[in-house]
Amino acid sequence: MVAGGDRAVNDRPVISVGFDPFDETLISAPYPTYHRLRSEDPVHWNPTLRCWVLTRMEDVIAVLHDSNFVVKSPVPFFAELAARANRNYDALINAVDATPLFQEGSRQRRNRQIVARVLNRVALSELRPAIKTIASSLCAQFRDLEAYDAIAVFAAPFPQYVNAHLLGLPSSDVPVLDDLLNRLSLIFDPATLELYDELNAKLVTVLNLLKSRVSEVIAAGQENGLSIFYAGASGSHEQKLAEAAEAAVFLYRVATEATIGLMGMLFRLMIEKPALIEELRVRPELIPTTVSEVIRLESNIQRSMRICRATCEIGGKVIKAGEPLLLLLGAANRDPASFGDPDGLDPHRGGIVDVAFGAGRHFCSGASLAHLEGCVALEQILDLPPIQRAGPEEWYPGRTVRKLRCLPVQVKKTRSIDA
Repeated sequence: MVAGGDRAVNDRPVISVGFDPFDETLISAPYPTYHRLRSEDPVHWNPTLRCWVLTRMEDVIAVLHDSNFVVKSPVPFFAELAARANRNYDALINAVDATPLFQEGSRQRRNRQIVARVLNRVALSELRPAIKTIASSLCAQFRDLEAYDAIAVFAAPFPQYVNAHLLGLPSSDVPVLDDLLNRLSLIFDPATLELYDELNAKLVTVLNLLKSRVSEVIAAGQENGLSIFYAGASGSHEQKLAEAAEAAVFLYRVATEATIGLMGMLFRLMIEKPALIEELRVRPELIPTTVSEVIRLESNIQRSMRICRATCEIGGKVIKAGEPLLLLLGAANRDPASFGDPDGLDPHRGGIVDVAFGAGRHFCSGASLAHLEGCVALEQILDLPPIQRAGPEEWYPGRTVRKLRCLPVQVKKTRSIDA
């Protein structure tokens, strides 16, 4: 029996906390909902999603570090959907299946090692000048403009040019790939057949392009990220080309979404916190902690799914074997039990431990690279003329990936001083 008038669904208590996982406000402003859910029912059984929803740092990080909880791959869903709808989603399925984010065991460890070899082929200290060159060249293209969209001119292209550099892709591929892949992460949220059709068709084009690039690299005997992915693949030459291309899609775009979101938030910081911007100009040593705070506060990857393998207890609730858990990373990163003034940006905050890039065996391999890109970007932003909003910001329509899709700004006019 469930006390207090609450009802039970499939033997699970349902507490009336009013959490709608499809609420539109979760796209642009999820944090008030997260705070309320954390205070009312931090380990919450949600009948709509038919899963547990976790909002406290203590519970989220415990699950991420516990091998009893494994990732939930969307591959079976896409395969079943394709069969039922009489669709061919092979490109979508293969690209997602190649993502270490959705793998477990020896396969995940092996593919993480390959990704690490790509990312660590050049030390971050040696990579920094190339990243700075990319950032400064992008800024040079809009520095003298009176108005621009900060996402289109910098936030979206910058991390992609960095990843193209790491992989060995020509820079001319970046606009093409951005156009084809800019909605790819919507597959992590409930979507329509029309969207899956669109994304699969675009992935066919992307995978063919990347296979041709891998083939060119191998024929030329070059060593770069693409050749590392090819060397780590198995099977015939054609199979290795396909596997390398699928792995490259993950590193190029899926692993870049959080960094794209971070870049947009840094421009937003310039608008909303001019006093902090002035402090950073005087004290650039605070740039790294400021970037860490923006990463924690904004949590561009908001959600992560796990499946419980054996019945256990989390946060005082019994989690049964086979039950899914939705970890709200964005809620954990603003947990007042872990952070004083959790909604405030404190560049002097030390020892930041968050879950913006996950934790445990699925901790993002590119977290250090993303932080470096954020520091380089903020250095460049500090050198730009002051800006203000030139229109309403527009959010990407996802709830798993949270980022700005459009941020129109204009340069602030300075008053002329009479002689």
